[in-house]
This record gives sequence, structure tokens and C-alpha cells, in this order.
Amino acid sequence: MSWEDTAAGHSVSVLDAAVTDGGAFHARLPFEVVRRYVDARGGGRLPDQLLAALELRCAYCVGVGLAAPAPAVAPCAFCRGARVWRLPWRGHASSDATIQVPNDLAKCTSLRENTLVRLHIWDRLPMAEKVVIKAVLESNNLLPEFKSAHLAHQVGIVYLNMKFPVWRNKEKFGEFIVIGALPMEIIAIFSKGTKVHVRQGAKETEMGVQLHQPIFHPIVQNPPESEVVGLASMSHLVDHIAKKFTSSWNIEGPMRGKSSVVLYGPYQKEAIARGVASALNIRFESTSALQLITDYPDDSVAAVNKMFAGRGPSVLFIDRFDDAAPEAGRGYSRITDVIAAQLKLTFDKPTENSNFIIAGARWRSLVEPGINSRIRDILFSGPEEEQEGWDSAGNILRRLMTPPYDADNTRWSTPNVVLYGWNSSQMWNVASSFAACRSLNLVRVEASQLRMLYNRVGAVAVSDMFLRATCERPALLFIDRFDTVGDHPLIDELCLELDNLDRQVHVCIAVSSNDQGMTICAENLSKEKRVDEWHVRVTFLE
Repeated sequence: MSWEDTAAGHSVSVLDAAVTDGGAFHARLPFEVVRRYVDARGGGRLPDQLLAALELRCAYCVGVGLAAPAPAVAPCAFCRGARVWRLPWRGHASSDATIQVPNDLAKCTSLRENTLVRLHIWDRLPMAEKVVIKAVLESNNLLPEFKSAHLAHQVGIVYLNMKFPVWRNKEKFGEFIVIGALPMEIIAIFSKGTKVHVRQGAKETEMGVQLHQPIFHPIVQNPPESEVVGLASMSHLVDHIAKKFTSSWNIEGPMRGKSSVVLYGPYQKEAIARGVASALNIRFESTSALQLITDYPDDSVAAVNKMFAGRGPSVLFIDRFDDAAPEAGRGYSRITDVIAAQLKLTFDKPTENSNFIIAGARWRSLVEPGINSRIRDILFSGPEEEQEGWDSAGNILRRLMTPPYDADNTRWSTPNVVLYGWNSSQMWNVASSFAACRSLNLVRVEASQLRMLYNRVGAVAVSDMFLRATCERPALLFIDRFDTVGDHPLIDELCLELDNLDRQVHVCIAVSSNDQGMTICAENLSKEKRVDEWHVRVTFLE
């Protein structure tokens, strides 16, 4: 099926490399364009597992009320003769009114910033049975490194003469070009079953025959920012950890796990770790546990070993520890189980007394218990009076982490829940932290604003809210202060959308613990399993 946007030309913006490095290379369309596309399809929603091809044509070459270049002028000075670009699209919407294209993909296709284009969308594409590619630089050898699943995940579509980048373990490997494909369609889809052959000189070899399927862990979202406080407010923690490490330093012989601390809570943990290194007068190093997340288990094991190998006297701070080493069965993919298992083995091994580890986590309850039991101390980095409430929130998050696996090595069994309590900001903290732990894009909506919009435009206000969440899938839709809606017709529309919810969109509804708010939820949202049967009580110290 094809759909052409009859609106005027669209401008192209190129996303910064830091936003897209190592992820899937898919374009984003303006939300208004996505809405027109959905309306044209007649289904009222984006298809599940959508993978389409965007065909962008230079507006100056095809004309959109603009003066096309004279035939004698060739090529077009604006697109430099490219005229047509074809890009993968999975239903994502851009953050502005432009067509957003990942930096590496734009470079490969020679698509420049502010290019004005006409848009054509091709969906329901055939599967590619065989694809032949070759490296732009002969030094790039794909055979021992990649499976066709890499190309299916990162690029998705294939057509003759397509040039595309390839990444492995968050590092760019090289650029490749398609020199043949079966069937001979204009555009087809890369799949895990597509046989990919690599041409090297006169030789053609199938790629990744002896490799296991990779495990793709999505780009981990950023949690709420940690609170920045002065060093004086954290001096008691710095002194306590420094004394513990000093006592370990004075023990003769290697030790197991005794020179390590987990810091969790709202304060910035790196500043505390840096203060400890200064107090001990030894080198300070900082890294992120996200570097341990790779495409293959063997690579993650090697990354763990490398992180802890031969550092000499130093304090090593490891941030985002709960994202890379969650409790077994509660992370986003199996790769975190491998990391947690290797970390337990690492902490079991004797280490030099002068190697000190400080792991930063936001929630104590989300770190693998087997790791916590191997750590010398687990300390709260925040006001003492807030620790009980913080631990309560962490326990709620742990309840939301459901363990079942599916066939694709990922855990998509995520509940739709109602949070109720008096403190709205704390409920937002729970929801945003949950989204970060589950690698979900977060979409926040105030129920009172939704009600006002519904009064102006009707049911489209609710459908647009869910469509925006679908455009960010996998996503968590957070509807705040739902009790302000009262007995309003938009609840019927909300229930209709929940009954037809996309499998990669999850909903978290926050209400005050008043009788009216809970009655609305009980009478409407809990029916037909629109949300889970249980409600989560959020109680915090004020």
C-alpha cells in the first residue's frame, strides 16, 4: 500500500549524532502527517510492528508551487542530483514540524539539513529473501561480526544501491551498499530470515552463519535528574565510606567484595565518590554500567572483566548500576541477566585492597540481591527522613517489574496500573523511574488539560493522546491527577482506547486517594482488565 501526502513540501532536520548512535536508524515524521496517514488507512491507529519506507523527493525537482530548475541546469543545485531518498519509518513522530533523520543515515544518503521534500509512504512491503551487500571500504569485514538481525533491527528496509551504516555494541563498524536483492522489488524488508551475502572481490559469502542471534537491548532512557547538593551535606557519607575503605586497605592479602559500596537515593552519587577518592588521595575514575550492555553475552562478559581489570590504587565509580544489573528476570532483556551473573562472579574473586568500587543506583530494591549480598555496604544518599519513603517507592517499582520472557528475548509483559496517593510529584517520580528501568519513552498528560481540550474538540483529544504515545513506542503514558476529570464523557473514550491499546504502549494513571477518584477508577478502569486488578498505594513522608 502507498500513501502520498498532498500537503506542501516538508523540511528535513538532521538529528545530532549523540541522539542516535548505536540505535535503530529510523526517520520521524511530524505528528500532523502521522495523523493524516492514520486517517487515510481508516484504522484509527498505527499498525502493530509497523515498518514502512518513506520516499522523499526533492521539492525543487518535482515542484510544489516552487520554480523548478531549468532543464538545462543539471543536476539540481539544491539536492545535488539525488532527487529521491528512501528511509525506514516505524511510526515515530518528530518533536517539531520537520522530518527528522538520524545523522549517520543522512550522511549515507547525502540528505542535507533543511532540504525541502515531498513525501510518499510505502507500507506492507514484501520480505527480502536474499540481499547481497559490499563494504564501502574493503577493510570492513561483516562476516565474523554480524547477523542479518543486525540489519533488520538497525535499518529494516532494503533496495538496490541503498547505502547504510552498521553499528555493533554501540560503536560504528562501517558503511555498506546493497548491490543485489531478491525479490527484485523496489523496496523490501530486512528480516531475521533474510540471507545476507557479503561480496569481497570476486568471492560471495553468507554473513553470520556461525553466530547466535544477537540480543538487542533498547537505548536505556534517562531517569529523573539526581538532586545536586553541596559537599557539606554529604560529608558524613564521604567520611563513613573513606573510613571503611581505609580499614580494608590495612588488611593484608586480597579480599572478596569488601572494598565495594552501593549508593542509592536522590543525591548525585558521583560527587560523593569523587570526595572519597580525594579523602584517600588516590585516583578517581568514573564510568557507566550501560557500557556493559552489548549485542552478545560473550561481549558483555568481556566488558565486565575489562571494567575491573588492573586498575591499581583507585576509586572506580559505576553509575546506572541498577539499569545494567537488575534482579534476575526483572530487567528488559536477557543480556542484563548475563551481566548480573558475571558481576556476582567478579565480586566473588579476590581483589587487591587498593581497588575500591562505588556503584551508583537510584533504587536499592532493583539491584540483583545476589550482588547486594556481596557488597560491603549499601548506603542511602539523601536526607535520612526521606529514606523510608524512597525505599517504599523502590518496592513499588519492583512490583511493577514483571518477569515473563517472550520469544524475542525481551520482556514485554508490562502492567497498566493506577497509582494513588497524596503526593503527585512522588507518583511522577515512580512512573518516570519505571519508564527508565523498562526503557520506555515517557509521555505525560495532565488530566485537567485533557478535559479542557476534550470540551473544545471532542473525542479526538483522547485519540490524539494515545496516538502520540503510540508514536513513541515503546512508551509509557502517564495521566496525572485523573481524579480532576470527575464524571466526564471523556472517560468513555479513554476506556475505548484502553480496550484497543497498542501492545507496546503502557498506561499509568495517578489519582488522589479521595473517594471520588477511587470510585471512578473502580467503576470504569478496572473493568475488562483495562488496568491490572490491583492498585498500588503510594505513601510518602511529607
